[in-house]
Amino acid sequence: MGRRVEIRSMTIDDLRAVFLLGSRLYGNEIPESPGGWSEKNLADILSENLENSFVAVQKKEIVGFLIGGIEFPDSERGYARIFWLGTDENCSATAAESLMETFITGLPAAGVARISIELHDPDKELITLTKKFGFTESKHVLIMENFLSKRDK
Repeated sequence: MGRRVEIRSMTIDDLRAVFLLGSRLYGNEIPESPGGWSEKNLADILSENLENSFVAVQKKEIVGFLIGGIEFPDSERGYARIFWLGTDENCSATAAESLMETFITGLPAAGVARISIELHDPDKELITLTKKFGFTESKHVLIMENFLSKRDK
């Protein structure tokens, strides 16, 4: 029997649960590495990107998260990045897909032209999921080019 998963914007009150879930998922990574899971890296990224991050909630418990950000290196086109995407192993398979869809849906209004996600370890399930959304792979960096034109079709 499937349990409903709600996707909502991340709030400051969610940070502890997100950090603990991320520690279970990414605990073997080197915390001092630039993209490694640590309280410092999480705080640094979320200090500028909380509004671009989402949680999956099931029975009032956080079972997944997507931590994303948007940058504008030039004045016209934005660049979105997914820093971390994770779901509890007991969570429904659609939670990660719903988190991606929620993040991507809001990007055209923000003027985003490209999205990337870097995979530290080749994760076949995540690669399959991102390719479903139109990402292409290049050395475990998945990029969706010409984002606005694909979403307008």
